[in-house]
Amino acid sequence: MILVDTNVFIDFARGYSPAKDFIFDTRNQLATSVVCLMEYIRGTAKLTEAEKFEKFLVNRSVTIIQIDEAISIKAYEIYRRWYHKIKLSYMDAIVLATAYTKKVRLFTRDVKHFSFYAGVKLICPYN
Repeated sequence: MILVDTNVFIDFARGYSPAKDFIFDTRNQLATSVVCLMEYIRGTAKLTEAEKFEKFLVNRSVTIIQIDEAISIKAYEIYRRWYHKIKLSYMDAIVLATAYTKKVRLFTRDVKHFSFYAGVKLICPYN
């Protein structure tokens, strides 16, 4: 399973071919955090855009990972340690904690942004 960050979905929605190729590659069992869905919705202008995206996720069989106790505890640890050093957002702490607790790779265009945390394997799915 691969955890997909918000920016990859944004690139996909904007029609960026490498992002589309990655998302449509059926060899990839995709998952995302519910936090990424909230970030995506925050960037939409209308509810219909969010609903279209949600329908796509269902049709593509993307697993939505909810915040459970283990993710919450790990997110707090990450946030507490890194907020004052690099101004880490709580949403990014939750995404990192999700990848860490589920033991999955995090596919993100922002590899450099997350590189401070050695507990998660980061991969940019395209250049």
